[in-house]
Formats: sequence, structure tokens, C-alpha cells
Amino acid sequence: MPGLMGIISEKKKLENINFLGTFHKEPSVSYCIDSARFAKAYFCRLSVNKFQNDKIFKKISNKLISTEGIILNSKSLLRRYKVKDLSELILKLYNQYNWELFKKLRGNFSGFIYFEDNKLIVFTDQFASKSIYYFYDENSNVMIFSSELKVVVKVMKELGFNPHLDISGAYCLLTLGFMLGDLTLVEGIKKLLPGNVLFYKNGQISLEEYYRVSCKPYIEDDEEEIIKELDRRFIEAVKLEYEKDLEYGYSHIATLSAGLDSRTNVGYAKKLGFDNITCFTFSESSYLDEKIAKKICSDNHFEFIFFALDNGDYLMKNIDEIISSNDGL
Repeated sequence: MPGLMGIISEKKKLENINFLGTFHKEPSVSYCIDSARFAKAYFCRLSVNKFQNDKIFKKISNKLISTEGIILNSKSLLRRYKVKDLSELILKLYNQYNWELFKKLRGNFSGFIYFEDNKLIVFTDQFASKSIYYFYDENSNVMIFSSELKVVVKVMKELGFNPHLDISGAYCLLTLGFMLGDLTLVEGIKKLLPGNVLFYKNGQISLEEYYRVSCKPYIEDDEEEIIKELDRRFIEAVKLEYEKDLEYGYSHIATLSAGLDSRTNVGYAKKLGFDNITCFTFSESSYLDEKIAKKICSDNHFEFIFFALDNGDYLMKNIDEIISSNDGL
């Protein structure tokens, strides 16, 4: 799986380590591979070779800046702040807004900024759609972070730590089906929460929150004005998504079912003049999800791709083989 990984260590030696191999690579996929080594830090990135103007791994002004994912409004921000590329944009925004710069970005992204005085900022987007997991040991002042939990576990082992199952995390998964807060299945490893920034400085870590979903009404007006504002914001979101495809010359791909959210998405895209949309649907054969999606695609001349979920054949059934081949904890 593509992603980021980084280590900061005040005491443990990092000269001979190379953790690019901890990321899984599909043979048929083209990747960008980068790494950087400092006196007390090591970073690497494995990124699918698409949307490359929205992904960086670059040293600029004694800083290493890296992002993974897609920043939907990057083009408009580059124009607004009169800079040439994403690294210059993030640096300019940092100089102007400090760690609150991430309020300006829209999309699904994560990344870090490393300063050569051994200071680090790690961030994720407003909804943590690009996950970041991190481990910190206060005795050795070692911090490890990655887009993947298993990568953090592997690096911990390589550096002499002994990962254990987190009982609270296990109970969350078994009873709720998801994790509460920053819990994970591994003791000592936490997940960076949505809209949060993680700092490492002087051997200590801290967190700041730059975004939180609020229950407070955005506008207090009559129903007609609220609907107009909702419509404006939805149009803005659809344009950001579909114009990003056009920026790179890609065709549009959208999930489509009988649900209101996906139908509204492609419906607004069509209304706004976006064509060449491929919709894919997965459900049991002859369910409404298939029938309604197929009808919408036929009426609007969208390409329709259907994956049948009949008989559970899509499930991975060789569980014993999967478990025995996994490195585990």
C-alpha cells in the first residue's frame, strides 16, 4: 500500500536502515519512490504515479516537505499565492499561518514537514481520510509514524521494541466494529485524529487541533436561504472533485447505487456539464442498487460497470493461509 513513513531518534542509530521494503508494491503499478536521511531522522515515501503535482517529497529552505493524497484546491491556491509548486505553497502558508495552514487545504491528504533542527510536524486532513499512525517512546525519544499500522509495527521491531496487543482496542473492534478516539490494535501506537497536527520537538510530542466538526449552525436564516447555501456548497464540492480529473486529463469515475448521496453526486456532475463519467456499482444481482444505477447510467449516457456480490464469492475464504503468512505482532 502506498504511503509515508518516518523515524526520529535522539539515541538509536539510523545509519543503516532502509524501510522502503515495508510498503507493499503491486507489480503492475507504477510508483514514485523517495527517501531522505538526516543525522537523527529517516523518511521515505511510496506513491502511485498519479496526481503527482499534488504529492511532494522535496527539500526546500532547510526543510523536507512531503504529502500523500490529493489536494483538491491546490491549483487555485498556487494561483492565489503566486507560487510555482506545492512545496513552495506549503512553505509560504506555513510562514504566514504556522500549523494552522492546513485549514486552507481541501481533499484527502496527509504529510509531514521536517526541520533540520530535528523538529517535525505530521498532519492529516480534516476527516483523516489518509490515516497516520504513530508511536512514541519517551525513554529513548524515538518517534515512528506511517500511513500503515503494520509498517509502524515492523519498524518498532527493527529498533528493538516489542509490540503487544492493545486490549482496549481489541474490545472496541469486537464490540463496536471500529476504534474509539486514537486507539489501535497495538499498545503504544495511536492514530492521528481528524483535523489534528502532531509535533515532535526537543524529544517531546504534542498535538494541536486545526479543525473540528461543529454542531453549531453555519447560518441561522430561513429555510430557503439555508437550502441555497447548501446547494452552493455542494456545487463547490462537486466542482473541486471533477475539475481535479480534468486538471490531469483523467476521465471521471464515481460509485453509484440506489442511495441518495451517490445519485446526487453524479446528478450534479451531469448538471454542471461534466461528461465521460464511468460509474461502478456492487450489490447482489437484481437488487435495487443495480437496477436504479443501471437506469441512471442509461438515461445519462454514463458508462456502467457492475460487480455482483452473489453467494459471497467476493470474500477471501483462505483465512488460515492469510493468518499463517502474516508477520503478526
